[in-house]
Amino acid sequence: MNISTTQKRRFLNNIYKLIYSSGQKPSEQDVRKAFNEYFSVNQPGYPVKVDYDLLRASNKTDVDLIPKDIYE
Repeated sequence: MNISTTQKRRFLNNIYKLIYSSGQKPSEQDVRKAFNEYFSVNQPGYPVKVDYDLLRASNKTDVDLIPKDIYE
């Protein structure tokens, strides 16, 4: 199994966990949309892009500073 396949599987698991944790049952369309949006920005097999300057500007780690467009 290569890194690209691992990233895709883990991200799919995260999508399902996120939607289920909000009290909803994920539809196939919702999962596909989130998956496609995420991987249109972040190429499989490469690290996630993080704005380190934005993270350094804060005194504490804030999950909202890490790429959130994957969940919208």
